[in-house]
Amino acid sequence: MNKALIIFCLFITLAFVSCAHHVDFRSHYRQEAADVPTNDNAQQLWFDEQILDHFDPLNFTTWSQQYFINDEFCTSDNCPVIVNIGGEGPEKITSITAQELGAFLVSVEHRFYGESVPTNDTSFDNLQYLSSQQALADLATIKQHVIDTYTTYDLSQSAWITVGGSYSGCLSAWARLKYPHLYAGAIASSGPVRAWFNFPEYFEVVTDSLRTYGGDQCITRIQAATTLAEQYIQTENGRSSLAEMFNTCSDVSNETNDRATFFDSLSDPLAGTVQYAKEGDIEHACDVLINSDTDPLQALANLMDEFQAGECVESNYSNMIAEMLETDPASEFLADRSWTYQTCFEFGFYQTTTDYDPFSQYIDIDYFKSMCYDLFAQSGETEVIPDTTFTNFYYGSDRPHGTNIIFPNGTVDPWHALGVTDDVSPEEPHFMIPDGSHCSDLYAEADTDPVALSQIRFEETNLMKSWIKQWRN
Repeated sequence: MNKALIIFCLFITLAFVSCAHHVDFRSHYRQEAADVPTNDNAQQLWFDEQILDHFDPLNFTTWSQQYFINDEFCTSDNCPVIVNIGGEGPEKITSITAQELGAFLVSVEHRFYGESVPTNDTSFDNLQYLSSQQALADLATIKQHVIDTYTTYDLSQSAWITVGGSYSGCLSAWARLKYPHLYAGAIASSGPVRAWFNFPEYFEVVTDSLRTYGGDQCITRIQAATTLAEQYIQTENGRSSLAEMFNTCSDVSNETNDRATFFDSLSDPLAGTVQYAKEGDIEHACDVLINSDTDPLQALANLMDEFQAGECVESNYSNMIAEMLETDPASEFLADRSWTYQTCFEFGFYQTTTDYDPFSQYIDIDYFKSMCYDLFAQSGETEVIPDTTFTNFYYGSDRPHGTNIIFPNGTVDPWHALGVTDDVSPEEPHFMIPDGSHCSDLYAEADTDPVALSQIRFEETNLMKSWIKQWRN
């Protein structure tokens, strides 16, 4: 689902993949939305001696981690190095367009995603090696590996700058926080750095954005569609109508978790449109809902059909769980399983609904707790709850105390509710992008970009230049 993209001369790009729509907790790696520059000059490489457990000195197990480099803009020893941090999906041969900075480019795939699976399977016992802490240590180790093995230029004294968006935006900030001696600075675009168990704020921002760009009538139509769907699901004939109307992958059921799965899927077209909104996207979605000649539920089904592009809509909880119980690293649901594990143990991010928004309140916290329990509970456990307290204590939540870290967020993006939305200090500025969506400062530059977005990109570039100069001095 990744698009072919143009190259712009700023500096950064993300490599995300299209995600399964049903288990990502509206994750960060839905890729059809992200216009990111690619480059054919990148080299695919493997680090065969990556450490399995960086925090156990008695564990000497190693594995092969995939990474990419691009040296076309580096023309001398100790040129700047920009590290594009992979997130919750496979890394591709992408580049950070660093012509202006004369930078060497490195993209690192996150452990337990893509081709970088360090164990024979993703059983629960092996997933103990999947964490943000292990991923940050991987980055530090790969830095030294690149310095030791790249021979065209000496990179040992280079200023290394990390770049990421969404979860990898968190990793970018945390890399600078935890390893300030290794990295000169970090760009943490749309990073939800505050781990949060129950996250109704997500749909609150979605609702506000829909109302701002689509008007009150858009919210009214969504609420009406939700009410009709909740009525239909109570009867056998109604459930059959819903299955046909929304092209569900399985029969629609009124069982508690099936019902929540179905209504979570119904929220996807609107939540996804808002999260990755480009100019006119939200207005178009609301126009489909408002100006349809059909009732609100059929109008929502029409929008879903456009959003799904022929793919069926998930409605069966057991099927969804079964997919994520697959432990073969070659499974197409690898990213779903790995990311769900991280949310169940580190981050939360459970996007629930309230009476503030027009979506079904069947999408409640018990639904997500059931998912974590059914996937990862061990013998004797009664629940699986993420340790968000530790995560926030370890990294500093949305008030991290570091230096040379930029926190860009978009006003439209629902994830900004868990991000840094004011300056922590003069050395940790935040940039709130008016009308900005998820990671919009990392998208390919376009003639239609608002002036404010172009200015923020310009400021980011200038700050990177200052970090490079500071590192050299």
